[in-house]
Amino acid sequence: MKKYLEAAITSTQKISDKIYKMDLSCPEIAKSSEMGQFLNIYLDKGEMILPRPISIQDVDKDKGVLSIMYLIAGKGTAYMATLPVGYKLNIAGPLGNGFVYKNYKKIALIGGGIGVPPLYCAAKAVLGKYPDLDVEIRAYIGFRDIEFVNLEGEFKALGVKTLLTTDNGSYGIKGNALEAFKNDDFAPDCIYTCGPYGMLRAVANYAMDNNISCQVSMEERMGCGIGACVGCAIAIKKGEDFTFKKVCKDGPVFEAQEVLWQ
Repeated sequence: MKKYLEAAITSTQKISDKIYKMDLSCPEIAKSSEMGQFLNIYLDKGEMILPRPISIQDVDKDKGVLSIMYLIAGKGTAYMATLPVGYKLNIAGPLGNGFVYKNYKKIALIGGGIGVPPLYCAAKAVLGKYPDLDVEIRAYIGFRDIEFVNLEGEFKALGVKTLLTTDNGSYGIKGNALEAFKNDDFAPDCIYTCGPYGMLRAVANYAMDNNISCQVSMEERMGCGIGACVGCAIAIKKGEDFTFKKVCKDGPVFEAQEVLWQ
């Protein structure tokens, strides 16, 4: 089990009315974090007992700083948005098993909503760790509307060709991220994907139908984030039958073909 550590807020930024970015100074966790992992954020409010599991969006190992991006979805995340620079939070991490790079030459990132930040972390990690391998990465990111758009500039700054969609066409291409990928002339060795369940299922089915390796980061609701409560269990294929694995401990990233999609 990962131990709890104290992390000071070094920066907080309002991206839109409901999306915030927070930078946390915690050298020990930053040093050991890998792409696709997450943090448990513990709040000092008695009525907010459960931790908030949030994906790592960026990490600066040299400075010991981790970045997270979150959507205000309840009292806990609303409270987080009020915390000032210098405030100290208890966090645990890095948690879970993230994306795995296997000498791919072309990677497609397909993300939706708040599932986009861990894909940025993956792109930055791969390009930074394997600069001599000439890996081409393209990002296909989708949002509900212009209010929720984030990280487009950051992807492009990495040199990643980025196609952005919105459901209502208020920004970028009207449609969704998977449609943008299908309409692009790109044949990846692997797909990394994170977002709502319906999107993950559609991406996984497309990848399997077209014999493309695909790693999915599942967004199940977590109670503890450390594998104790089994609240985030999903069905995994086991021969002709199935078993259950915990998204927080066994994932959040799984091979698309091992998930029993409902």
